[in-house]
Amino acid sequence: MNPDTVAPPGNWLAHRAYSVTIAAPKKGAYLNQRSRHLKTNAGDNAPVAVKQAEGCCSDSKQIYRPGLTTHIMQLSHPVGWLSMKHKSLSLLLIIIVAFMAFLAFDYYTEDTTAFEAAQKTAPQPFLALDLGSTRYQVLGSEGSPTVVLIHSFNGYLESWSPNIDALVDAGYRVVTYDLWGRGLSDRPRVDLDLEVFRNQLKALIEHLDSDQVHLVGASFGCVIASDFALHYPARVGKLVLVGPSGWPGKGKKNWLINTPVLGDLAFHYYGMNILQPTVENYLYQKEPHYWAVEAWQKFASYPGFTRSALSTLRHAPVIDYSDSWGKLGPLGKPTLFIWGVEDVSFPYLNTRKIPALIPHAEIVGIEGAAHWVNIEKPAQVNKAMISFLQQ
Repeated sequence: MNPDTVAPPGNWLAHRAYSVTIAAPKKGAYLNQRSRHLKTNAGDNAPVAVKQAEGCCSDSKQIYRPGLTTHIMQLSHPVGWLSMKHKSLSLLLIIIVAFMAFLAFDYYTEDTTAFEAAQKTAPQPFLALDLGSTRYQVLGSEGSPTVVLIHSFNGYLESWSPNIDALVDAGYRVVTYDLWGRGLSDRPRVDLDLEVFRNQLKALIEHLDSDQVHLVGASFGCVIASDFALHYPARVGKLVLVGPSGWPGKGKKNWLINTPVLGDLAFHYYGMNILQPTVENYLYQKEPHYWAVEAWQKFASYPGFTRSALSTLRHAPVIDYSDSWGKLGPLGKPTLFIWGVEDVSFPYLNTRKIPALIPHAEIVGIEGAAHWVNIEKPAQVNKAMISFLQQ
Protein backbone atom coordinates (compact mmCIF):
# COMPACT_ATOMS: atom_id res chain seq x y z
CA MET A 1 0.00 0.00 0.00
CA ASN A 2 1.24 3.49 -0.90
CA PRO A 3 0.05 5.93 1.78
CA ASP A 4 -0.82 9.43 0.68
CA THR A 5 -0.06 12.54 2.65
CA VAL A 6 -3.00 14.79 3.22
CA ALA A 7 -3.11 18.53 3.66
CA PRO A 8 -6.36 20.36 4.16
CA PRO A 9 -6.93 23.66 2.44
CA GLY A 10 -5.61 26.80 4.05
CA ASN A 11 -3.77 26.88 7.37
CA TRP A 12 -6.07 24.56 9.22
CA LEU A 13 -3.14 22.57 10.69
CA ALA A 14 -0.54 25.33 10.72
CA HIS A 15 -0.27 25.66 14.48
CA ARG A 16 -0.84 22.13 15.70
CA ALA A 17 1.16 18.89 15.80
CA TYR A 18 -0.48 15.62 14.85
CA SER A 19 -0.09 11.90 15.02
CA VAL A 20 -1.16 10.62 11.63
CA THR A 21 -2.39 7.17 10.68
CA ILE A 22 -3.11 6.59 7.01
CA ALA A 23 -4.77 3.42 5.83
CA ALA A 24 -6.74 1.98 2.94
CA PRO A 25 -10.50 1.97 3.33
CA LYS A 26 -10.30 -1.58 4.57
CA LYS A 27 -11.43 -1.57 8.20
CA GLY A 28 -8.73 -2.42 10.76
CA ALA A 29 -5.78 -2.09 8.36
CA TYR A 30 -3.79 0.88 9.73
CA LEU A 31 -0.28 2.09 9.12
CA ASN A 32 1.08 4.35 11.90
CA GLN A 33 2.97 7.38 10.83
CA ARG A 34 3.91 10.55 12.79
CA SER A 35 4.36 14.04 11.43
CA ARG A 36 4.34 17.56 12.93
CA HIS A 37 2.47 18.97 9.92
CA LEU A 38 0.36 17.41 7.13
CA LYS A 39 1.54 18.10 3.62
CA THR A 40 0.16 16.93 0.31
CA ASN A 41 1.88 15.34 -2.61
CA ALA A 42 -1.34 13.98 -4.10
CA GLY A 43 -1.56 16.65 -6.75
CA ASP A 44 -5.34 16.96 -6.48
CA ASN A 45 -7.51 19.25 -4.42
CA ALA A 46 -10.15 16.75 -3.52
CA PRO A 47 -12.35 17.94 -0.69
CA VAL A 48 -11.47 16.64 2.75
CA ALA A 49 -14.08 15.87 5.37
CA VAL A 50 -13.15 15.82 9.05
CA LYS A 51 -15.21 14.18 11.74
CA GLN A 52 -14.72 12.88 15.27
CA ALA A 53 -13.35 9.34 15.23
CA GLU A 54 -15.56 6.75 16.79
CA GLY A 55 -14.10 4.57 19.51
CA CYS A 56 -11.07 6.83 19.94
CA CYS A 57 -10.01 9.47 22.39
CA SER A 58 -11.80 12.82 22.41
CA ASP A 59 -8.83 14.60 20.91
CA SER A 60 -8.78 12.39 17.80
CA LYS A 61 -10.15 13.17 14.36
CA GLN A 62 -10.52 11.35 11.03
CA ILE A 63 -10.03 12.81 7.58
CA TYR A 64 -12.01 11.33 4.70
CA ARG A 65 -11.29 11.66 1.07
CA PRO A 66 -11.88 9.31 -1.82
CA GLY A 67 -10.00 6.06 -1.34
CA LEU A 68 -8.23 7.21 1.80
CA THR A 69 -8.84 7.29 5.53
CA THR A 70 -6.47 9.31 7.70
CA HIS A 71 -6.55 9.15 11.50
CA ILE A 72 -5.04 12.16 13.22
CA MET A 73 -4.14 12.39 16.94
CA GLN A 74 -3.66 15.97 18.05
CA LEU A 75 -0.71 16.53 20.36
CA SER A 76 -0.36 19.26 22.94
CA HIS A 77 0.04 22.79 21.69
CA PRO A 78 3.68 23.86 22.25
CA VAL A 79 2.68 27.18 23.77
CA GLY A 80 0.27 25.50 26.18
CA TRP A 81 2.91 23.00 27.23
CA LEU A 82 5.38 25.79 28.03
CA SER A 83 2.73 27.68 29.94
CA MET A 84 2.01 24.59 32.04
CA LYS A 85 5.72 24.12 32.69
CA HIS A 86 6.08 27.72 33.85
CA LYS A 87 3.14 27.31 36.19
CA SER A 88 4.68 24.19 37.69
CA LEU A 89 8.02 25.93 38.21
CA SER A 90 6.29 28.91 39.78
CA LEU A 91 4.36 26.66 42.13
CA LEU A 92 7.56 24.83 43.10
CA LEU A 93 9.32 28.14 43.73
CA ILE A 94 6.46 29.32 45.94
CA ILE A 95 6.63 26.09 47.95
CA ILE A 96 10.39 26.41 48.40
CA VAL A 97 10.15 30.05 49.49
CA ALA A 98 7.34 29.25 51.92
CA PHE A 99 9.32 26.34 53.37
CA MET A 100 12.44 28.49 53.81
CA ALA A 101 10.35 31.20 55.45
CA PHE A 102 8.97 28.63 57.88
CA LEU A 103 12.48 27.37 58.70
CA ALA A 104 13.71 30.91 59.29
CA PHE A 105 10.73 31.68 61.52
CA ASP A 106 11.21 28.46 63.48
CA TYR A 107 14.96 29.07 63.84
CA TYR A 108 14.64 32.65 65.10
CA THR A 109 11.52 32.12 67.20
CA GLU A 110 12.45 30.17 70.32
CA ASP A 111 9.92 29.32 72.97
CA THR A 112 11.82 30.23 76.13
CA THR A 113 8.93 29.74 78.55
CA ALA A 114 10.35 26.61 80.20
CA PHE A 115 13.87 28.03 80.22
CA GLU A 116 12.79 31.26 81.90
CA ALA A 117 10.79 29.28 84.45
CA ALA A 118 13.89 27.20 85.26
CA GLN A 119 15.92 30.39 85.69
CA LYS A 120 13.36 31.84 88.09
CA THR A 121 13.31 28.73 90.27
CA ALA A 122 17.09 28.18 90.28
CA PRO A 123 18.63 28.43 93.77
CA GLN A 124 21.75 30.13 92.42
CA PRO A 125 22.02 33.87 91.76
CA PHE A 126 22.40 35.43 88.31
CA LEU A 127 24.82 38.13 87.24
CA ALA A 128 23.34 40.59 84.73
CA LEU A 129 25.81 41.36 81.92
CA ASP A 130 25.56 43.07 78.55
CA LEU A 131 24.89 39.79 76.71
CA GLY A 132 22.43 38.42 79.26
CA SER A 133 22.38 36.71 82.64
CA THR A 134 25.07 34.36 83.94
CA ARG A 135 24.18 31.78 86.58
CA TYR A 136 26.91 31.36 89.19
CA GLN A 137 27.54 29.97 92.65
CA VAL A 138 29.96 30.90 95.42
CA LEU A 139 30.77 28.56 98.29
CA GLY A 140 33.34 28.91 101.08
CA SER A 141 34.61 31.73 103.23
CA GLU A 142 34.87 35.14 101.61
CA GLY A 143 38.42 35.80 102.80
CA SER A 144 39.75 32.49 101.51
CA PRO A 145 41.80 32.08 98.30
CA THR A 146 39.42 31.97 95.34
CA VAL A 147 39.24 29.07 92.91
CA VAL A 148 37.09 29.53 89.80
CA LEU A 149 35.89 26.31 88.15
CA ILE A 150 35.19 26.58 84.42
CA HIS A 151 33.17 23.69 83.01
CA SER A 152 33.52 21.89 79.67
CA PHE A 153 32.03 22.56 76.22
CA ASN A 154 29.03 20.37 77.08
CA GLY A 155 29.22 21.06 80.79
CA TYR A 156 27.23 23.07 83.31
CA LEU A 157 27.67 24.38 86.83
CA GLU A 158 26.62 21.10 88.48
CA SER A 159 29.28 19.09 86.63
CA TRP A 160 31.70 20.27 89.36
CA SER A 161 29.53 18.85 92.16
CA PRO A 162 31.97 15.98 92.93
CA ASN A 163 34.80 18.48 93.50
CA ILE A 164 33.37 21.53 95.25
CA ASP A 165 33.09 20.24 98.81
CA ALA A 166 36.67 18.95 98.87
CA LEU A 167 37.99 22.33 97.76
CA VAL A 168 35.85 24.21 100.29
CA ASP A 169 36.99 21.87 103.06
CA ALA A 170 40.59 22.56 102.02
CA GLY A 171 40.04 26.26 102.74
CA TYR A 172 39.13 27.73 99.35
CA ARG A 173 36.31 29.96 98.22
CA VAL A 174 34.93 28.10 95.20
CA VAL A 175 33.16 29.80 92.31
CA THR A 176 31.34 27.94 89.57
CA TYR A 177 29.25 29.33 86.73
CA ASP A 178 27.50 28.44 83.47
CA LEU A 179 29.19 29.47 80.24
CA TRP A 180 27.11 31.36 77.68
CA GLY A 181 24.62 29.00 76.06
CA ARG A 182 25.05 26.32 78.74
CA GLY A 183 23.25 25.39 81.92
CA LEU A 184 20.89 28.21 82.84
CA SER A 185 22.98 31.10 81.54
CA ASP A 186 21.43 33.01 78.65
CA ARG A 187 21.99 32.05 75.01
CA PRO A 188 22.97 35.32 73.29
CA ARG A 189 22.74 35.49 69.49
CA VAL A 190 26.36 36.47 68.95
CA ASP A 191 29.43 34.71 67.61
CA LEU A 192 30.63 32.81 70.67
CA ASP A 193 34.34 33.29 70.19
CA LEU A 194 37.04 33.15 72.84
CA GLU A 195 36.82 36.86 73.57
CA VAL A 196 33.14 36.54 74.51
CA PHE A 197 33.92 33.81 77.06
CA ARG A 198 36.96 35.73 78.31
CA ASN A 199 34.83 38.80 78.96
CA GLN A 200 32.24 36.72 80.77
CA LEU A 201 34.89 35.33 83.12
CA LYS A 202 36.44 38.77 83.63
CA ALA A 203 33.07 40.28 84.57
CA LEU A 204 32.44 37.49 87.07
CA ILE A 205 35.85 37.90 88.73
CA GLU A 206 35.36 41.65 88.94
CA HIS A 207 31.93 41.12 90.46
CA LEU A 208 33.52 38.92 93.14
CA ASP A 209 36.05 41.68 93.79
CA SER A 210 38.95 39.22 93.67
CA ASP A 211 42.41 40.57 92.95
CA GLN A 212 43.79 37.17 92.00
CA VAL A 213 42.21 33.76 91.46
CA HIS A 214 43.27 30.22 90.66
CA LEU A 215 41.61 28.90 87.52
CA VAL A 216 40.52 25.28 87.12
CA GLY A 217 39.18 24.33 83.72
CA ALA A 218 37.65 21.18 82.28
CA SER A 219 37.89 20.47 78.54
CA PHE A 220 37.01 23.75 76.75
CA GLY A 221 37.14 25.41 80.15
CA CYS A 222 40.92 24.79 80.03
CA VAL A 223 41.12 26.83 76.83
CA ILE A 224 39.16 29.68 78.46
CA ALA A 225 41.35 29.54 81.59
CA SER A 226 44.58 29.57 79.57
CA ASP A 227 43.35 32.40 77.35
CA PHE A 228 42.39 34.47 80.39
CA ALA A 229 45.81 33.90 81.97
CA LEU A 230 47.52 35.03 78.77
CA HIS A 231 45.47 38.25 78.64
CA TYR A 232 45.35 39.01 82.38
CA PRO A 233 48.40 37.29 83.90
CA ALA A 234 48.40 39.43 87.03
CA ARG A 235 44.91 38.20 87.95
CA VAL A 236 45.78 34.50 87.78
CA GLY A 237 47.70 32.53 90.37
CA LYS A 238 47.78 28.91 89.23
CA LEU A 239 46.24 26.92 86.39
CA VAL A 240 44.72 23.45 86.73
CA LEU A 241 43.72 21.99 83.36
CA VAL A 242 41.52 18.90 83.61
CA GLY A 243 41.09 16.86 80.41
CA PRO A 244 41.82 19.86 78.18
CA SER A 245 40.37 20.27 74.71
CA GLY A 246 42.19 22.08 71.95
CA TRP A 247 44.51 19.24 70.94
CA PRO A 248 43.58 18.38 67.35
CA GLY A 249 43.76 14.85 66.08
CA LYS A 250 44.58 13.62 62.59
CA GLY A 251 40.97 13.07 61.59
CA LYS A 252 39.18 15.14 58.98
CA LYS A 253 37.36 18.28 60.04
CA ASN A 254 33.59 18.07 60.27
CA TRP A 255 32.38 19.82 57.11
CA LEU A 256 28.86 20.18 58.49
CA ILE A 257 30.00 22.57 61.23
CA ASN A 258 31.24 25.19 58.78
CA THR A 259 28.51 24.80 56.17
CA PRO A 260 26.17 27.81 56.33
CA VAL A 261 22.44 27.19 56.59
CA LEU A 262 22.79 23.40 56.35
CA GLY A 263 24.86 23.24 59.52
CA ASP A 264 22.52 25.64 61.31
CA LEU A 265 19.44 23.64 60.39
CA ALA A 266 21.12 20.33 61.26
CA PHE A 267 22.05 21.56 64.74
CA HIS A 268 18.71 23.29 65.22
CA TYR A 269 16.69 20.13 64.60
CA TYR A 270 19.16 17.34 65.38
CA GLY A 271 21.80 18.99 67.56
CA MET A 272 21.16 16.88 70.62
CA ASN A 273 21.28 13.69 68.55
CA ILE A 274 24.56 14.85 67.02
CA LEU A 275 26.18 15.73 70.36
CA GLN A 276 24.86 13.03 72.70
CA PRO A 277 27.20 10.21 71.54
CA THR A 278 30.13 12.55 72.20
CA VAL A 279 28.83 13.39 75.67
CA GLU A 280 28.33 9.72 76.52
CA ASN A 281 31.92 9.03 75.47
CA TYR A 282 33.09 11.55 78.07
CA LEU A 283 32.55 8.72 80.55
CA TYR A 284 34.62 5.54 80.61
CA GLN A 285 32.22 3.82 83.01
CA LYS A 286 28.82 5.20 82.13
CA GLU A 287 26.49 3.40 84.51
CA PRO A 288 27.50 4.90 87.88
CA HIS A 289 27.95 8.40 86.45
CA TYR A 290 25.15 8.63 83.91
CA TRP A 291 23.53 11.35 86.01
CA ALA A 292 25.97 13.73 84.30
CA VAL A 293 24.61 12.80 80.87
CA GLU A 294 21.01 13.13 82.09
CA ALA A 295 21.75 16.59 83.50
CA TRP A 296 23.27 17.54 80.15
CA GLN A 297 20.11 16.33 78.40
CA LYS A 298 17.99 18.57 80.61
CA PHE A 299 20.02 21.72 79.97
CA ALA A 300 20.57 20.91 76.30
CA SER A 301 16.82 20.60 75.75
CA TYR A 302 16.31 24.29 76.42
CA PRO A 303 16.11 26.50 73.30
CA GLY A 304 19.36 28.02 72.16
CA PHE A 305 21.74 25.35 73.42
CA THR A 306 22.45 23.65 70.09
CA ARG A 307 22.68 27.05 68.39
CA SER A 308 25.23 28.12 71.00
CA ALA A 309 27.16 24.87 70.68
CA LEU A 310 27.47 25.29 66.91
CA SER A 311 28.48 28.94 67.26
CA THR A 312 31.22 27.96 69.74
CA LEU A 313 32.54 25.25 67.45
CA ARG A 314 32.64 27.71 64.56
CA HIS A 315 34.22 30.67 66.32
CA ALA A 316 36.26 29.37 69.27
CA PRO A 317 39.30 27.05 69.28
CA VAL A 318 37.49 24.14 70.89
CA ILE A 319 39.24 21.56 68.73
CA ASP A 320 42.53 23.28 67.98
CA TYR A 321 44.29 25.59 70.46
CA SER A 322 47.72 24.58 69.20
CA ASP A 323 48.88 28.11 68.45
CA SER A 324 48.48 29.17 72.08
CA TRP A 325 49.50 26.21 74.24
CA GLY A 326 53.14 27.08 73.68
CA LYS A 327 52.54 30.62 75.00
CA LEU A 328 51.91 29.22 78.48
CA GLY A 329 55.57 28.18 78.66
CA PRO A 330 57.04 31.70 78.60
CA LEU A 331 54.16 32.92 80.80
CA GLY A 332 55.57 30.82 83.62
CA LYS A 333 52.34 30.29 85.55
CA PRO A 334 52.36 27.13 87.71
CA THR A 335 50.35 24.68 85.61
CA LEU A 336 48.96 21.22 86.34
CA PHE A 337 47.44 18.92 83.72
CA ILE A 338 45.07 16.18 84.96
CA TRP A 339 44.13 13.74 82.20
CA GLY A 340 41.98 10.63 82.01
CA VAL A 341 44.06 7.87 80.45
CA GLU A 342 40.98 6.48 78.65
CA ASP A 343 40.01 9.83 77.13
CA VAL A 344 38.87 9.37 73.52
CA SER A 345 37.81 12.98 72.95
CA PHE A 346 41.33 14.36 73.40
CA PRO A 347 43.57 11.34 73.99
CA TYR A 348 46.06 11.08 76.81
CA LEU A 349 48.85 10.66 74.24
CA ASN A 350 48.74 14.43 73.81
CA THR A 351 50.59 14.72 77.12
CA ARG A 352 53.74 13.82 75.20
CA LYS A 353 53.60 17.26 73.58
CA ILE A 354 53.42 19.19 76.84
CA PRO A 355 57.10 19.13 77.97
CA ALA A 356 58.21 20.87 74.79
CA LEU A 357 55.44 23.48 75.01
CA ILE A 358 55.20 24.09 78.76
CA PRO A 359 58.38 22.64 80.31
CA HIS A 360 57.46 23.54 83.90
CA ALA A 361 53.98 21.93 83.75
CA GLU A 362 53.10 18.94 85.92
CA ILE A 363 51.10 16.05 84.49
CA VAL A 364 48.88 13.58 86.35
CA GLY A 365 47.33 10.68 84.43
CA ILE A 366 44.37 8.89 85.98
CA GLU A 367 43.46 5.42 84.80
CA GLY A 368 39.90 4.18 84.48
CA ALA A 369 38.59 7.60 83.48
CA ALA A 370 37.85 9.36 80.21
CA HIS A 371 37.18 13.01 79.36
CA TRP A 372 35.03 13.82 82.41
CA VAL A 373 37.76 12.59 84.72
CA ASN A 374 36.69 14.95 87.53
CA ILE A 375 33.30 13.18 87.59
CA GLU A 376 34.55 9.60 87.28
CA LYS A 377 37.51 9.85 89.66
CA PRO A 378 36.76 12.78 91.95
CA ALA A 379 38.85 11.58 94.89
CA GLN A 380 42.02 11.34 92.80
CA VAL A 381 41.33 14.60 90.97
CA ASN A 382 40.57 16.46 94.19
CA LYS A 383 43.72 15.18 95.85
CA ALA A 384 45.88 16.22 92.88
CA MET A 385 44.25 19.67 92.66
CA ILE A 386 44.49 20.48 96.34
CA SER A 387 48.06 19.23 96.62
CA PHE A 388 49.08 21.40 93.67
CA LEU A 389 47.23 24.51 94.87
CA GLN A 390 48.73 24.25 98.36
CA GLN A 391 52.32 24.02 97.14
